This record gives sequence, C-alpha cells and structure tokens, in this order.
Amino acid sequence: MEIIYNPPSGAKIEGFIYASKGKLNSHDVGEIKQYEPEVADVLLKTFAFLEKVTPQRAQEILAKPKELAFKCEHCDFSTDHKVALA
Repeated sequence: MEIIYNPPSGAKIEGFIYASKGKLNSHDVGEIKQYEPEVADVLLKTFAFLEKVTPQRAQEILAKPKELAFKCEHCDFSTDHKVALA
C-alpha cells in the first residue's frame, strides 16, 4: 500500500474512476489515505499536488494540529470555511 497526502494547497478529489477499482471514495484536502500501488501511481500522475509520504511523515502530519485557513481580524476565531466568517 502507498500512503498519499492531499496537502492544504491541494483540492478535494471526488468521483475519480479507476478502471479496475471503479469509483474511488473522495479524498479531502489535508487528508491522508492508503491506496494500492497502481492506483496511487495514477492518482499521483493525474493530480500533481498529491504527495506520496512515508509512514513516519504521515505520523508527523497527523500529529500536527490542523491550521485553519480563515482567521477573523477582530478576534481569535478561525475556521476552514470562508462563509463562517460572514
């Protein structure tokens, strides 16, 4: 199995169809998933922002607190949804 990381600078992957596996489950931004080597190779070639990581690197990513993208300029509130700041 190959470990694939979709970094915060990536994009959500939905509806990806691999010939022998059919439609794959979605892969959210900031999420780490394992894939069979042939599926991982196709994903890495198709989506250049994906990163193949080692088990040690995956542990480091999971241990790091999630950084929220949108921060209020008037208080300490932060979120990963832009509409929540409105």
